Amino acid sequence: MPVALARVAVRHADPGTELLVQRSDGRRRTLAATVTTLPFYDPGKQRPRA
Repeated sequence: MPVALARVAVRHADPGTELLVQRSDGRRRTLAATVTTLPFYDPGKQRPRA
């Protein structure tokens, strides 16, 4: 399962919301996505590292 980050409007940001997103690599391919929480992303570096 691929993982990606995207900015979405607040009205679409609830976990479980299904979206169609477009790749930004110039191929214009539309993909299905589901909004989830961010356990895999730690921008504040709060999780301890090994």
